[in-house]
Amino acid sequence: MSVKITLVASSNGLGHARRLLQLSTGFLERGIQTCLIITQSQSKKLQFEIAGLEIFRKLELHLIAPTGLEVFASKKTTIRRPIETSTVELLASSDFTISDNSLWPAEFSKKFYLFGHFDWVTYFTKNKNEKNTLLDFEEVYQKEKELLREVSGWFKMKDFHIESQRKIKSVEIPILKYHRDPKKYKSRTNQMWLSFGTTGRNVPKLDESLNQMYQSQQLESWRMDYKNRVPEVIVGRPGIGTIRDCFANNVIFVPLWNGVDFELEHNEEVVMNLGLSINFKNLISGGVSENALNNIRSDIDSYWNQSSAMPFSVVGQVLENL
Repeated sequence: MSVKITLVASSNGLGHARRLLQLSTGFLERGIQTCLIITQSQSKKLQFEIAGLEIFRKLELHLIAPTGLEVFASKKTTIRRPIETSTVELLASSDFTISDNSLWPAEFSKKFYLFGHFDWVTYFTKNKNEKNTLLDFEEVYQKEKELLREVSGWFKMKDFHIESQRKIKSVEIPILKYHRDPKKYKSRTNQMWLSFGTTGRNVPKLDESLNQMYQSQQLESWRMDYKNRVPEVIVGRPGIGTIRDCFANNVIFVPLWNGVDFELEHNEEVVMNLGLSINFKNLISGGVSENALNNIRSDIDSYWNQSSAMPFSVVGQVLENL
């Protein structure tokens, strides 16, 4: 297929960039010219993952400053930078642009698609209390709201997607698997990892009760890729990246976070309703037996096998619907 695909990751956190990096292998395996647009910070965290696969030598990386409506999610003072000419030209020269929930690239793209479980306009519409008070927030919000009209389609994640404020033609896709099955290479250790994501938001106050049953340490879930052993449980912010890491490694994820956030509430509700998680208070009080934990791990394994697919397969579904 002689086309050029550009993938654009949301600047917020790491999960969006990791998903698209892994999705890119499916395009590259099919001989499709592929470019990935991410931030410098995301690139640094992904450098070992990129170095670990020969196929990534064929991937074109394009680094940008944090951009779009999502920069306001940090509630930090931001300087609005114009989109660089090189980025505009790259998007304009691509046959298709696929973005993990950022809308700003739609302005410069021939055909624009969303990939993932939500968009930032919907996030800020539902999280009204999260709207930033900076003078230019409303301007960016209204502009990206209009860009929803430019979305040709949405590849929405199974079970976890949040319906957009605008009706968009959509295709439900499996949760993206990793390049290999992590469970085959791991043993389990009696540890609890505290994983609150890379955004620096929603981190709760912690006390010594965490060490009553497990040895706890703060490690992000994506670091399981570089460890020979995985923890018994991971406690933390219910971002999709963290949940997906846990499912892929057959590790129980326990939501624990602070604040009000519609997306996090939604993600927590989904994992609880699927029966694939437990309440934090029950965990540290010893109210969950080892047998119950093993049953949950068995359910996670079944869910992952039924609900996820390798990048090559997911890309096939994407290509059929471009």
